[in-house]
Amino acid sequence: MLLKKNDLFVLLLGRALQVIALFLNYKLLVNYLDKTQVGFYMWALSITLWFGLVLINPVGVFFNRQLHTWKENGKLRIAVVLFSIFTLNVSILCFIVFSFLSPSSNNNSNDIIAPLAISFYTFSTVTANTFIPALNILKCRVLFVILTVLSQFIGLGISVFLVVHYFYLASYWFLGIALAMGIFALISGAFLIRMSKKNKPKLKTPINIARSAQEILKFSGPLVITNICLWIITQSYRQTVEYFNGLEFLAIAGFGLTLAAQLSITIEYLVQQLQFPDFYEKIAKNNQVDRELNWNRYAENVLPIYLSFTIMVSICAPFIVPVFGKSEYNLAIYFLSVGIWAEFFRSSSNVFALIGQSEMNTSKTIFPYFIGSMITLFLLFFIGFTKSKTYYLPWVLIIGNLIVCTTLWWVFSKKFHICINIKNFVKKLTHVIGYLFVIPFYSFNTSEKISFMALLYVGCVFAFFQFKHFTIQEGYED
Repeated sequence: MLLKKNDLFVLLLGRALQVIALFLNYKLLVNYLDKTQVGFYMWALSITLWFGLVLINPVGVFFNRQLHTWKENGKLRIAVVLFSIFTLNVSILCFIVFSFLSPSSNNNSNDIIAPLAISFYTFSTVTANTFIPALNILKCRVLFVILTVLSQFIGLGISVFLVVHYFYLASYWFLGIALAMGIFALISGAFLIRMSKKNKPKLKTPINIARSAQEILKFSGPLVITNICLWIITQSYRQTVEYFNGLEFLAIAGFGLTLAAQLSITIEYLVQQLQFPDFYEKIAKNNQVDRELNWNRYAENVLPIYLSFTIMVSICAPFIVPVFGKSEYNLAIYFLSVGIWAEFFRSSSNVFALIGQSEMNTSKTIFPYFIGSMITLFLLFFIGFTKSKTYYLPWVLIIGNLIVCTTLWWVFSKKFHICINIKNFVKKLTHVIGYLFVIPFYSFNTSEKISFMALLYVGCVFAFFQFKHFTIQEGYED
C-alpha cells in the first residue's frame, strides 16, 4: 500500500488525540459518577452494543463493502439515506426494549431519560461510526480525522456539562455523547451525499429494491448470527456479573475489561484506517489469487502489531489503571492485564473473518462464533456459582475468543490459501523485550508521575518500531 507522508501523519495524530479523549472519558467518568452509576454505564453499554453490533453492524459492513461501487455508479446518496432510516428504526426498537429492562440494583432505572438517552446514543454513535470511517475508506483522511476527534471531545464536553449541571447519572453521560455524535453523523452523511453527486451514473437505471434487499440479506444475514455470538462472547459477562455480584463489582470488573477493549479497539481501528482503503479497493476488483495475496499481506502486517500491543498493555496494566481511575479501582489491574489477551484473540478473529468478506461468503463465520459463544455462556454461568468467579472471569473470555480464532483459521484454510511468513512475524516482535524494563517500577505505580513516565517510555518503544516496520514494508510517498 502506497501512503502519503501527510496522510500517515494525520492518521497517527488523530489516533493520538483519540487516545487522549479515551483517557479523559474514563478519568472523568469514574470521578463524577459513583460505582453504582459506573456499573449501570457498563451494563447499559452492553445493551447498546447488542443493537449496534447485532442488527446494524452487518448492514454497515455491507455498506463499506459496496462503498466504492456505489460511489462510482452514483448510488451512494440513496444508500446513505436508507442506512439512516434503517438505523433510526432499530433505535426505536432499542427504546422499546430498554424501557422494559433494568439491572436489579439500579435505583434510577425507571428514569424516562435512560431509555431515551440509550436509544438516541445507539442511533447517533452507530450512524456516525459508519459514515465518518467511510470518508477514510474513500481516502478523505484529513476530513475523517477532524470529524472523529471533534465528535469525541465535544461529546465528552457535553456529557460533563449535563452531569455537573443536572444529575450525576450515567444516562446523562450517554445523552451528552449522543448529542455530539448525532451532529457529526449529519455532517459526515452530508459529505458522503455530496461526493455521490459528483459521480452520477452514466446510465440512469432504476434501483431494484427487492434485489438490493436480497443482496444485503445474503451478505449481512450470516453476520447477524455471527454478531449475536460475538456479543455473547464479549459483552454477556456484564449481565451475569451484575446478576451474581451487583453493579458495584461490575463497575470494577467492567472498568478493567472495558479499558482493555477500548485500548485494543483504538489500535485496531488505527491499523484499519491505514490498511482498509487499499484492502477494500483491491478485493472489489481482483480475482481470488490476488485476494489471497492481499489478505495474507494484510494479516502479516497487522497481527504482529496486535500481539506487540497486547504484551505492552499486559505488562503496563499496573501503571494504566491508576492513571485512568481512582485507587478504589485497583482490582481492575488484574482484569486489564488478563483481559487484554481476550481482546488480542478477538482482534485476530476479525482478521480471519475478513476472508469471509473478501470472498462474499460470510456464512462461514457462523460456526466458529457459535461454538465460542456457547462455551463462553456455559462457563460464565458455571463460574457464577463458584467462590473464585472474580478470578476466572477474564480467562473465560480468553477461552471463548481463542476458540473462535482457531476455528476461523481452520474453516477458511480449507479453500483459502493462508500463508503468513513466521520469520517476518517474529522479527517484528523483537522490540517487546524493551517493555520488560518497566517491571522493576511496579512498586512505584501509586505515583502518577512514575506511571506516566513508564507509559511514555513503552509507548515510544511501541510507536517507533511499528512506524519503522510500516514505512519499510509498506512504503510512503512525499
